Amino acid sequence: MRVLVIFAVLFWVAPAVAQTRPLDAALSVPEGATCLTRAALVEHTASWLGSGTVDVRQTILIELGRGERVGVGFVLLDGEQVASRRRFARLPEACADRRAALSLALAIALDASVLERLMGTADAGPTPPAEPGEPPRHRDPEQVASEAAEPEPDAGPPSAASPERAAEIHLRAGLGAGLGVGLLPQSSPWGEFSFALSGAGWTLRALAGATWRAASPLAHARVVTQLAAGAVEVCVDRDLARLQLSGCLGPRLGRLFAQGRDFADSRSTELWWLALGAGLHARYPRDSVVSLRLGIGGHLALLRPVLRVVDTEGHVTERRTLARVGLSSVLVVVVALR
Repeated sequence: MRVLVIFAVLFWVAPAVAQTRPLDAALSVPEGATCLTRAALVEHTASWLGSGTVDVRQTILIELGRGERVGVGFVLLDGEQVASRRRFARLPEACADRRAALSLALAIALDASVLERLMGTADAGPTPPAEPGEPPRHRDPEQVASEAAEPEPDAGPPSAASPERAAEIHLRAGLGAGLGVGLLPQSSPWGEFSFALSGAGWTLRALAGATWRAASPLAHARVVTQLAAGAVEVCVDRDLARLQLSGCLGPRLGRLFAQGRDFADSRSTELWWLALGAGLHARYPRDSVVSLRLGIGGHLALLRPVLRVVDTEGHVTERRTLARVGLSSVLVVVVALR
């Protein structure tokens, strides 16, 4: 009889255990997530639920949206039926806040008692007495979940020292090298150093660089040239998983150094150079402290240096003007400073 009772208890408990499965197995996140990863969402959602398991029939499909912030959503399946679907217009900027907001919405969709516990906790705290004649306010559960995912509107312009505002701006430094065509009379290697400030969808970059000294034929002799220039670029950014694509435009101002060689009277000169540049850049991985940026661009020279060879009587015997249009490519190592 004792054996029969034990067998009956085991037979009754086993189906109950089989009705749940780990949350990690029920949650599906697209590849390439950098903030809203499966491990992070499982950890936060389990914390809200107070359990790391869900009903065996439940499956959660995450939609990352654009930049894991705009248009993020999820679909909760009960078997093959859609039990719940949610999409957020915009999640908070900070990664930790995004994880907390999305995981709370997931927990509420999986177990409605999570919202009841949160509302009960809020009601248990001390509350100021209501104004005479003012009826008690009851908050809609959907409104509570929405406020958890949507950042509250700013009460006024944030101060310069506001940590929320500071978290939106990133400072990066870069050191790179590339090849320029049309900067000098012949193609030449190029090196640059840059600083960039970036926010949501934009980058402002300042850079300085120079070509290597290079010799090229001029008349019956040679001329050695080098260009040192600086630029300011305004870029529009787009995030694709861990890749950031940027389109940039800005002015470039430089100084051309030229020195004659093998002439009867070799002289040196310095001339101004001005151009409007544009380029396309790709940076990977965009959220890492150290990343690589590949840039391909071109420029239209607005002020072109002219090199002249003059004979003993002052007549110009040879003239060379730098190209109107040029191309360049650069590979930059980028380090996040903030």
